[in-house]
Amino acid sequence: MAEHFKLTTQKIKNISIINIEGNVTASTSDAFENTYQTTTEQKILLSFREQDQINSGGIAILIDLIASAQKDNKQIAIAHPRAHFRKVFDLVGLPEFITIFESKEEALKTL
Repeated sequence: MAEHFKLTTQKIKNISIINIEGNVTASTSDAFENTYQTTTEQKILLSFREQDQINSGGIAILIDLIASAQKDNKQIAIAHPRAHFRKVFDLVGLPEFITIFESKEEALKTL
């Protein structure tokens, strides 16, 4: 049975929000790339949910998105990562390149 995964987008102010539902793995790469390509805003917020999971393939996807955003002069931030995600993000050095917010609301106030 296929794992549940879904990306939805919304625009609030001048921010494209990519809402993530499900497990972020290498198999979700095309969905992330296609969604990123359709964003028109310079600021992008990746919004996780508490029950989401990520593996090494998912981390690679996030690193690729960050690299693409930097090349395109866009800003990516992350909202509401699980505590485990936060530890992994710290280990791979993501906070050096993006801002990580505890909530979507905090991100929207700051970005």
